Amino acid sequence: MNDVITTGPMRSGFVVLALAIAAGSACAQQNVYTPYSSQQAREHSSSANLVAVGNVSYGTPFRALMLDYQLHTGEHIDTNPTSQLRAINAAQNNKAMAVISRPLMQHEVEAGRFATRVGAEALIAVVNDDNPLQSISVSNLSNIYLGRSRTWMNGKRINAFVAESCVNDTSVYRQEVLHSGLASADVVPLSDESLLETVRSTPGAIGLLPFSSLDMRDLGNLRVLHVGAVEPTYTTIFSGAYELSRPVCIVTDGTPTAQQKQFIDFCLNDVGQQTLANSGRTPLPAAHFAYFDTNTDMSNVQPDTSFALEPDFTGDY
Repeated sequence: MNDVITTGPMRSGFVVLALAIAAGSACAQQNVYTPYSSQQAREHSSSANLVAVGNVSYGTPFRALMLDYQLHTGEHIDTNPTSQLRAINAAQNNKAMAVISRPLMQHEVEAGRFATRVGAEALIAVVNDDNPLQSISVSNLSNIYLGRSRTWMNGKRINAFVAESCVNDTSVYRQEVLHSGLASADVVPLSDESLLETVRSTPGAIGLLPFSSLDMRDLGNLRVLHVGAVEPTYTTIFSGAYELSRPVCIVTDGTPTAQQKQFIDFCLNDVGQQTLANSGRTPLPAAHFAYFDTNTDMSNVQPDTSFALEPDFTGDY
């Protein structure tokens, strides 16, 4: 059964954008969060009002959002890490919010589930100017990071690095690049800043790090690779065209309850979006929809093909 992203009638981009601007204005007016002290947070969170299941373990985007929400509001959220399918089933009758990293499927939509997209998780691959590579496939990235490919086509040794923020059991790196396997012992985890500096100065280097790093640092002599001939941009990430990405969605049974909506609004306001960026995830693009969810019609969103892909040599790498 195919994944879907819409649940209602198609809406024009103008109407969706107008609704988004209105929603964004409402969030700006209503959601003013003053951080609680640690003592206030403990006193206010004596009982859990919200339950979240699914991708909620340590190191996930949701965990960072949850902790920041508790700090700013004092509201406690109980969590139960589980599979995405079980999480979606657990959302029945709004007993819990399900946190998933894929669009809803048709039968889930028909069962009344409603998914709000609050951000995305995306990886970029970088090399230095000495490497003529322009594009690489996910399968070849997998071969490099699993230790199956150790040299480039010119015979030079591959030196692979990965950002520490990408290394957790539910990350795009673990699921899409390593396929839940173990990385080669030669792969070196580094902080974002150290990774960029190391790839700049290391012959034959390649590094994987969060897309959000692009917004914060000057890449200098580094080049961001296209993956599967698709450039990583906000458009390609949120349309699903870029392979090394997946959404961060909160699923409820129909329209969110008032308490659930308060948390979702927090995730979508400036504080929550900054939390996503700080945790290495991709916040919603300001130029897109302020209230951008998986029930919004995406039929008019096309992959960004404005780049000219002209590899310096034939072949993937």
